[in-house]
Amino acid sequence: MTEPLACALRGLQETGADIGDTVTVIGAGPLGLMLVQVAKLTGCKVISVVKRAEQVSAAKRFGADEVVQIGRGADPIDQVIGVTEGRGSDIVIEAVGRPQTWQWAVDMVRRGGVVNFFGGCASGTKVELDTNRLHYSEITIKGTFHHTPQTVRKAFSLIADKNVKSTDYVTGEAPLSKLKQVLQQMLTGAARLRPPSFPAIDIDHVRIAYKHFFHASGMERAAGVVSHPRLRAFVSGGASLLRAAGKNSLRKFFPSHRGFCRANCASTSTMSTLTAASPTIWAMKSVIRNNRWNCSTNGKPS
Repeated sequence: MTEPLACALRGLQETGADIGDTVTVIGAGPLGLMLVQVAKLTGCKVISVVKRAEQVSAAKRFGADEVVQIGRGADPIDQVIGVTEGRGSDIVIEAVGRPQTWQWAVDMVRRGGVVNFFGGCASGTKVELDTNRLHYSEITIKGTFHHTPQTVRKAFSLIADKNVKSTDYVTGEAPLSKLKQVLQQMLTGAARLRPPSFPAIDIDHVRIAYKHFFHASGMERAAGVVSHPRLRAFVSGGASLLRAAGKNSLRKFFPSHRGFCRANCASTSTMSTLTAASPTIWAMKSVIRNNRWNCSTNGKPS
């Protein structure tokens, strides 16, 4: 959950979106909905362009102020222009990855606006764009891919503080034996899954783990005293992650826990691993501070 959310955060961040801007998101898949939600949390007016009827309610639930459904009424470009009183959207983020919607994005944006081709088309795809409009309307076009350490930390923060609830993005569950059938149904938008279940973890388990989290003997000790198997696996895995991150790097980010670093960290610094480790620790602190902890059905902390 954190990884795609971090990608959505960077996608919005790179457009320069600010409070009061009108942001149009084309596409209402999981990432499209994440873009809608983070744009709304930023204080933007959000227009969501969707395809299926059930996506209309989903887009509204995640914060869309206006929803344009393809195939209903006027051309989607005209509808977006109409919603913006003929001006066009300040920012358009394409989250589908098809040539047609790339073209729509350029036609929906205002003069001087920004288009982010967030959805990647298949390799070798060619797209025709109106160069006159791009040049004389001074439209900025860019594409974003992946995330940064900063957006990963922000994603952890949003999830830990429950501003973004990972469970909202899980619409159902099915046994692994039916994976092929579910994927085939998803291609047609006809997947029918049973409602998901999210077992809670007792907060006492988290407190015990955190008590030993930075202990000089390492997180293996924390894993040993935690009885819940999911949390135990998480804490135990964190010990290896932090050691790999390196003594010097951890001291830089966590000066108050140097005793832990001296006892448990390798001498070689691995900044890329620290990128994952530091927000993990931060998120665990936030979970305890807010006295709540949820876990998804696959056993990974949400």
